[in-house]
Amino acid sequence: KTVKKVLLHNASLRWEVPADLVKILPGQTVQSVRRRSKYLLIDFKYGTLIIHL
Repeated sequence: KTVKKVLLHNASLRWEVPADLVKILPGQTVQSVRRRSKYLLIDFKYGTLIIHL
């Protein structure tokens, strides 16, 4: 699957979300999706996106 669009609703979280994330992720291909405890890890070619469930 390929990321088509990124919506960032709140950038001021515990760790600051990189401002360029909205520009970097679209077009990237998802390599794998896995779960670790309360986190969803989405692996891309050059890094991993971590989402708290």
